[in-house]
Amino acid sequence: MKRLLIAAAITSTLLLSANTLRAEDDAPRQQRHSPELMVERMAERLNLTEEQKNNITVIKKEEFEKIRALREENRTRIEGYLTEEQKKQLEQHKNSKNKDCAGKGKDRDDH
Repeated sequence: MKRLLIAAAITSTLLLSANTLRAEDDAPRQQRHSPELMVERMAERLNLTEEQKNNITVIKKEEFEKIRALREENRTRIEGYLTEEQKKQLEQHKNSKNKDCAGKGKDRDDH
């Protein structure tokens, strides 16, 4: 029972956090958080050379891939604590969020 409550709390926290972040900015997620855009912002602040920008872009792309893999791993682990009914509810919630965002013109990734 304790594990179930912890899993439910984690899932709720993840979903609420994602919704809060999306509400803060109407720009498509990929445009707001692309490695290239992040490096461009850094380049403006720090006056980076092209070589620095290229090297940092490689690092940021690796970082994004590692984060994406970690999120997927954590999703799988969390779902391991959910009942079949809870998994169905979570999937229905994800599907309704995807439809809501598609209607508003927002890009969605695997969240």
